[in-house]
Amino acid sequence: MNKTKAYYPSNEPFGFWRDVPGTEGKYRMSKDGELRRVWNSGKVTDIKPQPSSKNRRRKVYRLTLNGKRKEYLAHKLMCITWLGEVPKGMVLYHKNGAIEDNHLANSGFITRKELGQKTAHKSHGQPVFKIDAAGEPIDIYRSAREAARKNYMSYQTVIS
Repeated sequence: MNKTKAYYPSNEPFGFWRDVPGTEGKYRMSKDGELRRVWNSGKVTDIKPQPSSKNRRRKVYRLTLNGKRKEYLAHKLMCITWLGEVPKGMVLYHKNGAIEDNHLANSGFITRKELGQKTAHKSHGQPVFKIDAAGEPIDIYRSAREAARKNYMSYQTVIS
């Protein structure tokens, strides 16, 4: 069987699939974030992404990379395969902000500071005011968690 036909079906452009580094050619990733397993016989099977155990919106693949079998974020595999390692001082991010969208065109590198500036509006922290018996404000905290930490109590106590 000709492996080239298995890798590149006629309806997909050449260069649409690439070997995932560290898998010795057993896995190939597309520019759309899809993963395929290539068997020694030349047979190719699609691998479906699973929801991450930490964040159900993020997609992960379970595979062996550099001899370690574990969960790898689809976006991270896309980066490793198509863009190379993350440059020092940079982080991988989704350009359009949709963490479900793992296309190559939606992947980029940015500093942590810039990422924080882009995504800070998504933070749900509400300011908390500490007041005295007369109702005068004593202190202001960024969130219930910060108020709880600084006043040695549970944050559930602060929000109730």
